[in-house]
Amino acid sequence: RNAMGLSILVSNKTSKPFSELGYYLDANAHYLAQHQAVIGVTHNDLNAMPSLNEYKRFILARGESWQVMKVDARKPDDMLRLVKTLLDMTLEHG
Repeated sequence: RNAMGLSILVSNKTSKPFSELGYYLDANAHYLAQHQAVIGVTHNDLNAMPSLNEYKRFILARGESWQVMKVDARKPDDMLRLVKTLLDMTLEHG
């Protein structure tokens, strides 16, 4: 409730990553109307598809414009980059 924004991790390993992403975006729609979000796509080493461009098209088709990036949740630097991106977006857009 008091968070500055929302980070969502989506696994490219699942059979329906867009359904899962849509679920979390829908479940948090009220919050996201006032806050920023960043989407981290994991398990790209196990499955390269869907691509980041496909995620971006999915988000744009919903009328949203969240940042999408590949991350390895096991790597602290990747997770810090995800959080830094969210903080930068929050500071830039409020």
